[in-house]
Amino acid sequence: MRKVWAIVRLTIAESIRTRVAIAFVLLLAGVMVLLISTASGDGTVAGKIQMFMSYSMGLTYFLLALLVIFLACRTLDQDIQSQRIDSLASKPLARWQLLLGRWLGIVLLALFLFILSMGTTYTMVRLYARSAKEKTQDKFKIDNQILVARRGFMPPLPDVSGQVEKRIAELKAQGNMPQNRGYTDVQKMIGDELIRQTRTVNPRQQGIWVFKGLPKPQQGEVVLTLRYKYEPSITTTRDKESNLRGDTIYGQWIIGRREAKNVYITSPMEKPYRTLQELNIPINAIDPDGSLTIAFINGDPREVAVHFPPQDGIEILVHEGTFEPNFIRTAIIIFSAIVFLTTLALACGTFLSFPIASLVALSAFFVGIGGNFLYEAMGKFGDETVLNTFVRVIGGLLSGKDVLNNCERLISLISLQIIPVLDASVFTSKLIDGRIIDWNDVAGQFGNLVILKAGVLAIFAIFVFSRRELGKITV
Repeated sequence: MRKVWAIVRLTIAESIRTRVAIAFVLLLAGVMVLLISTASGDGTVAGKIQMFMSYSMGLTYFLLALLVIFLACRTLDQDIQSQRIDSLASKPLARWQLLLGRWLGIVLLALFLFILSMGTTYTMVRLYARSAKEKTQDKFKIDNQILVARRGFMPPLPDVSGQVEKRIAELKAQGNMPQNRGYTDVQKMIGDELIRQTRTVNPRQQGIWVFKGLPKPQQGEVVLTLRYKYEPSITTTRDKESNLRGDTIYGQWIIGRREAKNVYITSPMEKPYRTLQELNIPINAIDPDGSLTIAFINGDPREVAVHFPPQDGIEILVHEGTFEPNFIRTAIIIFSAIVFLTTLALACGTFLSFPIASLVALSAFFVGIGGNFLYEAMGKFGDETVLNTFVRVIGGLLSGKDVLNNCERLISLISLQIIPVLDASVFTSKLIDGRIIDWNDVAGQFGNLVILKAGVLAIFAIFVFSRRELGKITV
């Protein structure tokens, strides 16, 4: 390993001397200073903390990703163009050792800058939190909804498979089966409608949902958070919706069973629809068996049916950890993406010139950033698996309908399986929302990005570079 560490030191020294690398470092420092001086959010300290964390972590990831791509694509090309590779290759140094040394040097340099940036972010967040006045709503939100690690629980979706098949049988008997939709699409359409009905509360009625598997009730000032968002149902006419005063809906919540001592009943309230709302309730509202019953009474006088979307309509958030471990786990996930990009760029540099290698690596980076958007554009929604999306696309191709569109979706789907989703905002948004990112998330991202995909790229890079004719100039 002494030979490898010699290459590591050489790589770090060259990177520091590189003007572009220094420019990236200064840019990163300038961004942090600018965010510290200008971050304001919604005018509250809580909003300022969320805005600062989101931008500082997002921009750190973006700038370091560009830096490692530039350095990794450049290093081997410079060795070959300057003919320094001749002296390195003539020494008792295996080519895989040269690649490992270059890779480690870039990763360690990025790790140093990443730790420095994350340390600054954490320090400023704690300083902002201390500036909030005690016993205020702002302070309560910081301590209980942002600088925490909360796990979300959704009410289980009902099993409507039997009702779906019954409804399809009725449509076939009546001769009303949709002709332009496949059997799977019809199943999904009917199932979605039946589930929608379970999330709709008609006027002067109540909807009841039971959560299972919540933590046991605890003593102290720990609170639960009920997060909800409602909207007028699809049966609400445009005229009736336009008459909703202040775009609000009038209702009341009952937390817990009515016959229990720990029932919590809110006063009737008007809240805006299509807007996330939060309601803090005592954790002792949970029954000893870990279940929690929640009811919503639709008391709106305008006869409007209220709908709670299955994705984010009703959710219970329960404290399960503290902010610091959650912050560290998020940082590990972000840096896993940087390690992957370093490996990808170095692999490109083993057989491509610097400009082309940079173009390929940057293209992969931007495709990875937009991975979630591309999945949605292909028609992958909610919890549908990649396999189901693949089956639907293949089915569309075999049916012979809309072939061009399905071919494009198939190519995109295959590309997204080769290029992983690299959108760090998926996890930073959870962090600033006080949601837990557990070690399963870390293991999944680290295993997928570093061990699996970066490992395959490393083997490919070693194979290609060990067989490359270094005496020839590659365009």
